[in-house]
Amino acid sequence: MEPISILLQTTVEDDVRPRNKKCENNLRNAIKEEDLDKFRRVLSTSSSSRDLNYVNSSGKTLLQEAGNISDESTRIEMIKALLSSGAELQFALLHAVHDDDAHTVEILLKYQHYQASEVPSKSLSREHITPLILAAWLQNYEVVKLLLDSGLTISSPSKPHRSAASMEMPHEKLESAVQRLNTYRGLASPVYIAASFLQNLEKGPDPVYHACVLNKELCDKAKQEYEFSTEYKELSDNCKEFAVALLNECRSLEEIRCIMETNTEQATSLPKEGRFSMLEFAIETENDKFVSHPYSQLLLNAEVYKGATFLEKSTWNQALVILLSATLYPVFFMVWLFSESCFPNHKVATIFHAPIVKFLINCGLYQTFLVLLVITAAYSDFSRYSIYDWFILLFVIGLLVGVIKDLYQFGRRRFFSYPCNCMTVAIVTFFSLHYVIWWTTAEKILNDGVKTSEGFVKHPPHKGLLISEGFISVGVLLAFIHNLSFMQANPTIGPLLRAFVEILGKSLWVTFWALFGQIDLGFFHVKEKGFESITNAGIIIFGVFNVAAVLVALNMLIAILNESYTRISEKLDTFWKFTRTKMWLFWIYKRGTLPSPFSILYVFLPVFWFLKRVVPVCLPEGALLFFKRFTKSIYRKGWKINTIKEKEVRVLFCCCWQSSDT
Repeated sequence: MEPISILLQTTVEDDVRPRNKKCENNLRNAIKEEDLDKFRRVLSTSSSSRDLNYVNSSGKTLLQEAGNISDESTRIEMIKALLSSGAELQFALLHAVHDDDAHTVEILLKYQHYQASEVPSKSLSREHITPLILAAWLQNYEVVKLLLDSGLTISSPSKPHRSAASMEMPHEKLESAVQRLNTYRGLASPVYIAASFLQNLEKGPDPVYHACVLNKELCDKAKQEYEFSTEYKELSDNCKEFAVALLNECRSLEEIRCIMETNTEQATSLPKEGRFSMLEFAIETENDKFVSHPYSQLLLNAEVYKGATFLEKSTWNQALVILLSATLYPVFFMVWLFSESCFPNHKVATIFHAPIVKFLINCGLYQTFLVLLVITAAYSDFSRYSIYDWFILLFVIGLLVGVIKDLYQFGRRRFFSYPCNCMTVAIVTFFSLHYVIWWTTAEKILNDGVKTSEGFVKHPPHKGLLISEGFISVGVLLAFIHNLSFMQANPTIGPLLRAFVEILGKSLWVTFWALFGQIDLGFFHVKEKGFESITNAGIIIFGVFNVAAVLVALNMLIAILNESYTRISEKLDTFWKFTRTKMWLFWIYKRGTLPSPFSILYVFLPVFWFLKRVVPVCLPEGALLFFKRFTKSIYRKGWKINTIKEKEVRVLFCCCWQSSDT
């Protein structure tokens, strides 16, 4: 729907009355001649049938033409007379905005208080558009600035109550839907976002934050109001492009950091440190273009590899760290502990706190955990625990401690927003159920004097052991699947893994149809005689349905895979960067360097804190500092949002917008 069509729609009258064209032409001629006496004389006659909002062939109203009068006193008197006689100021402003006539808009805005209150409006019962919305929609920055300076704003459309919305008449629903759409068109305009920000640099809404919020609202509206889903999705893309355009104007790493560290107090789930707060909020509002932007990825990688730059460009070095951590991590731990205690500012001590090093060490020790699972599956005894089973138990306890620690640090919402954390919780749950059931059941059997495998099988409670083995089987399967999460950081395997997950998810839709082909025809036969006709009819109907199901399943599978492959191939890099960014942010904010099973040491930290409070004399200060090193977090003071002046950030946005506007 074009802007001009909306404009014309708002001027339709419910009752069409005969017009006095002669009077209207005389008024127009008097305005052109700047004859105030003639204008007043014509205006005082034929007041019943005249139309002061008449639009001529050039698309101008009487108020517009009066605003172009050169003599100021004559212009003022004519405009006041038209407004007091029933001319609509907003109607004239709409046409002036549509014509990009900033001069006329500036003149007409001076007479907002002269509009007669009793003048009936020519528009529909509900306004579909306002001058500010139309100016923002047409991307006219000068006009938008004039309207904002005059005190006009665009209010966010209120969410209608469900019961009230259901009682609306059909035409009322259309009017409210069009009104909301036009309002969002104005709010999502880059010109309006920038102008409203520049109007008040000190307290104006942050443009990137505002664009992300609108993007989320528009995506939700596209799902709710499917009649205008295309329009809402287009507006959502415009908001994404606006945030990306501002990011493109950054000329240094410090400017990019200023945008990423913008204060977003409204988003309570974001970290308080201020690092990457805007990037986190962009992920929360699904602004994938902003997240996958090269500048965002450049700053993110600079933080990931900070202190360990030798790992950034070398896959072999990363593989070597994984291998050494899987086999010699106790040695690494002792070296780090010595350097952390004696030389806390040394490079060896700080390198273990780098996000990439924490990630690779966790990956290496997780491979050790998988190797132990394979050994246990091959050589374990059904009736007793081996040494490998005890090592696995230590790993599971370490995973449990890590889950509790991260859940306490990040909060429930933010913790479960990362899919791999959900997988870790599932693994810990299944292994814990196995241990609880196995120990309770095995204790009963051992108390009865059973020591052989044959005795275990013959003993009644052995079914509990089978159930526990079922739980651990699922846990082992999930543990190997969870190992794929470490591969998404690789630039070669990561995108392929993302594409595989997307296509696999789409393929599951056809599983429902495939299940019907697993029914045997013997189920249709009835033992009693006299039902042969019904049996044959059932077999025929089932055969027809089976053929149709196969055809539907195959066609659905082909269509879904084709559509998914096309969509994923077009945005594969964006999807992968979006997923990888969530993973890296988790490791950047993750406190502590100890992976499982060494993370069990975190259990002693609250114990020491408790003893420090209860019995301060019995606990040396050095012991508490020793354990606090395990949760050390290296936040650079220069990166905290409190050290970045909000005014400097806003001036940066101002410069970015002005440079992009020129």
